[in-house]
Amino acid sequence: MSKKWGIIGLGWLGRSLANRLVEAKQEYWGTTRQNFIWERDDFPVESCDVLLLNTPPLINMSPASFVDKTQAPLGVKIIFISSIGVYGDLTGLITEKSTPCPNTKNGMWLLEVEELLLKKFKNQLSIIRAGGLIGGKRHPVIFMAQKNGMIVKDGPINLIHRRDLVEIIMMLSEQEKTISLINAVTPYHPLKSKYYDFWCEQLNLDKLQFSQQIETDKMIESVFLDSFYSRWFCPKLDCL
Repeated sequence: MSKKWGIIGLGWLGRSLANRLVEAKQEYWGTTRQNFIWERDDFPVESCDVLLLNTPPLINMSPASFVDKTQAPLGVKIIFISSIGVYGDLTGLITEKSTPCPNTKNGMWLLEVEELLLKKFKNQLSIIRAGGLIGGKRHPVIFMAQKNGMIVKDGPINLIHRRDLVEIIMMLSEQEKTISLINAVTPYHPLKSKYYDFWCEQLNLDKLQFSQQIETDKMIESVFLDSFYSRWFCPKLDCL
């Protein structure tokens, strides 16, 4: 069924979603930093069926102010892009049933926003805790390779390709019953040392230096995702 989308944040991810919506012949409107700044401007009042809240943590703006400003009439499906950063230093297998324990300002901000949005919008809201994003020219190995002499702590990867996240967003909007929380991480968790060595070779980068100690055995998965998304675009995270 055709929907009209509102995308708050037409950036690296939001623009990719917008392009996919055009392919699917769905309407959208969106904001950029040129026409909407959270701390300054009134929230857009244009109508939509699905509202995507896609913004990095705004730690200079209180979570309460952020949520107070967010507006959506009853019946509008809201999708908030959060992060697996809310899980902090938890180890082992982590799912949506795990209790978050953020250890950074960004993670704390996101978790408080999640909780306040759930109180305000209840059954209208779906939260996506996204893993580390790759796609286009974006990949953590590129950033690390630029840090000459940087020693990387080893451990399982918890990443997702931008195209898979876009498809998850779209499919989540189609669910009859609102799924309040989804971990969006590709179920492929080799050690960073193995995975990043592969990408250094692919991109002709100097190999990274890894410490002998495993940073954490954290593996983030979803108990809900397979019910509506199982055909991954990049299941081995080997494409950009």
